Amino acid sequence: MIRRNEHRPIAAQNWDDLPLLLDLKEAAQIVGYTPERLIILAKNPDPEQRFPAGRIGKKWIVEKFALMEYLDSRGISLAGWDR
Repeated sequence: MIRRNEHRPIAAQNWDDLPLLLDLKEAAQIVGYTPERLIILAKNPDPEQRFPAGRIGKKWIVEKFALMEYLDSRGISLAGWDR
């Protein structure tokens, strides 16, 4: 079972409000999963299913445009968010 993120929503109202690099907590708030679930998805051996996160040292990051592409490829759009 996939747990949904229970955290308070981020302040961004559209893609332009986001920085180019997001930490895992920010990405989790956008997609509605926990950071732990995103790490599991990022380690998926199938590149077609892998979440676009990477590590810099001990910190996980997500590029904004990679996240946009990931959501687009799955037919997921965020209500009220323009591209």
